Amino acid sequence: MSSRFFTTSIDHTAQTATLEDSEAHHLLHVMRLKPGEQVTLFDGMGNSWTAVITGTSRRSAELSLVEQISTASHGGHEIILAVAPPKGDRFRWLVEKATELGMDTLIPVETERTVVSPGSGKLDKLQQTMVAACKQCGRNQFMKFEPPISWQQCVDQYRNSHTILIAHPNGDHLRDAFREIEPTRHLLLAVGPEGGFTEEEVAIALRAGAEQVSLGTNLLRTETAAITFAAAARLW
Repeated sequence: MSSRFFTTSIDHTAQTATLEDSEAHHLLHVMRLKPGEQVTLFDGMGNSWTAVITGTSRRSAELSLVEQISTASHGGHEIILAVAPPKGDRFRWLVEKATELGMDTLIPVETERTVVSPGSGKLDKLQQTMVAACKQCGRNQFMKFEPPISWQQCVDQYRNSHTILIAHPNGDHLRDAFREIEPTRHLLLAVGPEGGFTEEEVAIALRAGAEQVSLGTNLLRTETAAITFAAAARLW
C-alpha cells in the first residue's frame, strides 16, 4: 500500500494537488519520498486518488493525479457516538479509535457528572488526531465533530431520527439489543461520564424512547465503554 496524505489543495481542472505544512513535512522529511514516486491522496470527504510526486521544495510538494480510487458517497445508516469526554489523552485515544471504527459523528455531551468540556483549541488538536487515524486505517471520509451540547439537547435533537442506545449496567445485553433493531436504522450510542448518567438523565432518555444496553459485567472506563459500544454497532 502506498503512503497516504491528506490535502484539500486539489486543482481538478489541471489534475494536480499540493501538499503543505505537516503533510508536506511528512512526505519530505519523514517518508523522504522523491519526485516520480506514487502516493495516495484523500480529501476527508470520501474522495481519494493515486498521485505521482512531480516536484518538491523545502515546505511543499506538487503532485499529479493519476486515477480517482474512491468517490464521496452518502446514505446508509448513520452511527453517532455521544460521549461525556474523559480527561486528557483518554479522549484523544477515544477519537483515534472511533475514527478507525468508522463512527460517522462524535458528540461531546455535557452531563451532571461531566468533568471535561473540550474547547475549540482542544477540538483542533483532536482533528489532527483524526487525520492521522484516517491516514493509518485507510479511511477517506472524516468523522464529524459536533460542538459540545447538553444531554437534554442531545436527546431532543435525535429522538425522532435515531434509535438511542444508552450504555447502562441495567440494560439488555448488547447482542440482544442489536438483534431487535433494523440494520438500516440510524443509531446514537450514548456513554456517560465515569460516575455514569444520573437517574434523571436516564429517565430523560427513556421518556424519549431510548433503550438501555449492558456492555457486560465489568465496570468500564468511559473510553473503553465507548469503543466497545462502537465496535459492536459497526459489526452488527
